[in-house]
Amino acid sequence: MNAPQKAGPAEFRLRGLQTTRIETLTDAAFAFAFTLLVIGQGKIPASYAELQQALLHIPAFAVSVALLGTFWFRHHIWSRRTGLDDSVSVALSFSLVLLVLIYVYPLKAVFSSMFHWLSGNWLPSGISLASERELAGLFVVYSLGYLGMMLCIVLLNRHALKARLPLPLNPYERTVLGNEIRLGLVLSVVALISVLIGLFAEGAWILLGGFIYAVLGILVPLTVRLNNRGLKLLLAAQQADTDALTEPDPQPEFSPTAAEAELAPAKSL
Repeated sequence: MNAPQKAGPAEFRLRGLQTTRIETLTDAAFAFAFTLLVIGQGKIPASYAELQQALLHIPAFAVSVALLGTFWFRHHIWSRRTGLDDSVSVALSFSLVLLVLIYVYPLKAVFSSMFHWLSGNWLPSGISLASERELAGLFVVYSLGYLGMMLCIVLLNRHALKARLPLPLNPYERTVLGNEIRLGLVLSVVALISVLIGLFAEGAWILLGGFIYAVLGILVPLTVRLNNRGLKLLLAAQQADTDALTEPDPQPEFSPTAAEAELAPAKSL
């Protein structure tokens, strides 16, 4: 069992300081997915013209790697925080690995097509689309992959709230995991809306299936801000309870007894 790490009241105690086999598998799957995104399409350029063409893939490559990296980091930090390696954790992590290896293809196609459109057809497109329905289908496949991966992260954190951990979760840690779930659900809802747009929209409305992700620029900071406010309120309440327990009892005021009052004039003489 991993040795848990001590932490302060505003820190998450790390229970997974040793790398588990499922974490190793997850790391390897993400590393393989990154190699599938290489700018040179899997081969070394044989001429300067091929080198220039390969370099044109850098914008789509960079954004794709960054997006996959966020999923890797979420799984990594979950593993470090919880140290879980039970059957449910293995099943959810394996599902994440499967989705990553499938998601990498529509991921690259979507961002290559986006930069191709934004650059006025100067940057290369990763996929050839012959109709609006094919574009809608691309958005559906991409968003289903995103939705599935995000739900894996949400379920991993939800499982951690109910599982038996090396150290029981304190209120701060439960709040942090709850915040991770809340943020994941916000991202999942946006992906689900994109799927529905791709399935039912017609004409120019199909483009909304891709542009809908722009709202995350507002929803994510707003959700993070609300989560942080909840943490601050929790810490403030805990600090108030601590101060109340450590505050010394008030000392009684000095009140001389009747005998002491009678002796006072004699002492003055």
